[in-house]
Amino acid sequence: MKGLSQHHVKNEEEALNYLFEGEQRKTLAATKMNEHSSRAHSVFTIYVESKSRAESTEKVIHSKLLLVDLAGNERTKKHDEAERIKEANYINKSLSFLE
Repeated sequence: MKGLSQHHVKNEEEALNYLFEGEQRKTLAATKMNEHSSRAHSVFTIYVESKSRAESTEKVIHSKLLLVDLAGNERTKKHDEAERIKEANYINKSLSFLE
């Protein structure tokens, strides 16, 4: 995937910095319905490892959080029904890869 990166962080501030950096790198384009329409999917995956401080047995809990920003799909009057179906197929195909 284009622009894919992985970073290990130690706190929330570092993770937020990468989230904001990704937001700045998103591909945007103007459309009739939205001047700053997202033209690419973005996925931000956070793996969290937490350890109990209270218990003597170090129980570790692993969690995964996915934040997904999907590309915009504005429908304009210029496109006919076949064009809309073609566009929807491309979006659905890309969504299946994100799965």
